[in-house]
Amino acid sequence: DKSERSHFTFSVHTVNEESGELVMATPNVGLRQFAFNGVLNQEISQAQVYARVGRRLVIDVLNGWNGTLFVYGQTGSGKTFTMYGPSASTAAALDNSNRGMVPRACAELLEGAAMRRAEPGI
Repeated sequence: DKSERSHFTFSVHTVNEESGELVMATPNVGLRQFAFNGVLNQEISQAQVYARVGRRLVIDVLNGWNGTLFVYGQTGSGKTFTMYGPSASTAAALDNSNRGMVPRACAELLEGAAMRRAEPGI
């Protein structure tokens, strides 16, 4: 029933970035453990997200592999901010440390391509 799902609530109990495990608490269910390839804390910076997730993909693309970065999640969970950074209409957009994955990847791809043109054999 749709009305029942709209009242579903949960809270994150623990996040273990090293093991990729997340424990959530839900009413009438209790604690539920989930395991992922990686879990990033909500306090992590845009630069740290890119270093952990995006940089390896860019390196692979520069070496001739296909690459895709796919984000998914609940509405309002920060997917667009993570991918692009703050809205261009905000003052935070002027701060390069807030750039998202896409601008960082584009900059590194262009930088890597220029380096390859300048130094044959790389």
